[in-house]
Amino acid sequence: MADITLISGSTLGSAEYVAEHLAEKLDEAGFSTETLHGPLLEDLQSS
Repeated sequence: MADITLISGSTLGSAEYVAEHLAEKLDEAGFSTETLHGPLLEDLQSS
């Protein structure tokens, strides 16, 4: 299946929780996921 990158940015952590939960559900469905929390531009270009 598809490779999916989840990008989150959060001040209180709620978005990170949602991204991690979504990644878990996608992994269970057979997708390959990568989760980036508050990435730098360089991190996105190399992904």
